[in-house]
Formats: sequence, structure tokens, C-alpha cells
Amino acid sequence: MPPRKEPKAFLQGAHAKGSGRSRQGINGNRVAGTLSDRTKVNYRKAYELFEALCELRGKRDPVKWAYDMETLKDVVHEVTWKIDGRHGEEAPSENSVKIAWRISLP
Repeated sequence: MPPRKEPKAFLQGAHAKGSGRSRQGINGNRVAGTLSDRTKVNYRKAYELFEALCELRGKRDPVKWAYDMETLKDVVHEVTWKIDGRHGEEAPSENSVKIAWRISLP
């Protein structure tokens, strides 16, 4: 498993890989669902990543932006672009993203 990166470095790596090229799915639509227990356990790590994204985007109040669906989708978008696919593809599969989210995030 690769070494964990600081949230800012992780997001900057996603941008370097091309996360800004596509905004598909970040469209203002509501996301419905519940959090799993594992997600709740990793909330602190995810929030640190979110804070880093807000800082990189010049959004001074992360709590305010946590209620903005576009910003939340942007976090997932950035994370997805930073993850390498299982077989080295530039765009990972959904399963690769799920696995990396569980074990590799900063």
C-alpha cells in the first residue's frame, strides 16, 4: 500500500492527474443516502480532506461549504481522479474507488 499523503498533497495530485478536465455528475442534483458505520469512523479523515479542498479553492468557511452540494460532489470528484485504477488505468473503476476510499485516504 502506498504511503498516506497529507490532504492538500492528495488533492493537488488529483488535480495534476486531470480532475479539472471533467465535471460530469457535479450538476446540482440532490444526493440521497445514509452513511455506513465505516464512513462514520473515517469522518475525521474525510473532513480533513474536505477542509484542504476548501482551502485550495479559497472557500474560507468549510462548515458553510459542507452544505453546498457542488462542493461535496467536487470532493468525491477530486478523490476519484487521484486514485489509480487497479490495472494502472487513468480513470479507475467504481470498485477501485471504493477500495481506495476504505484503505488509502490520508
